[in-house]
Amino acid sequence: MNKTLPAAAALALLSLAAPAAAHHSFAMFDRTQTVKVTGTVKKVELVSPHSWFWVVVLKGKDTETWGAEAGGPPRDEAMRAKAKSFVPGMKVVLEMHPYRDGRPGGEFIKISTPDGKTSYGEAGAGGPPIPPNS
Repeated sequence: MNKTLPAAAALALLSLAAPAAAHHSFAMFDRTQTVKVTGTVKKVELVSPHSWFWVVVLKGKDTETWGAEAGGPPRDEAMRAKAKSFVPGMKVVLEMHPYRDGRPGGEFIKISTPDGKTSYGEAGAGGPPIPPNS
């Protein structure tokens, strides 16, 4: 039996798995650091595979948009429900593990309003999980 075809098929399957493994790496985030920025919500994207919280932050006389990547909305319905209460223009504090390369953003930990509304990321991402129906 020719061994070339099975070897080629195995190689093709492995090459398809590499992008998926790279996609789920957290190496781009510095999980030893936590950054807090205060600003206003630009938008909240509750999309798969990862939701995003976008916040506009004053930097001197200019503004800078920070993006925090969260888990996908199907993973935690309680987070999704709470995240919908963060609307554009709302003043917030966004906490995240920053990107290692210094870009303005990182891995979502939590977002809070001055009156105490808070939405945490998934358990283990820096905050407690949100109990159902909260």
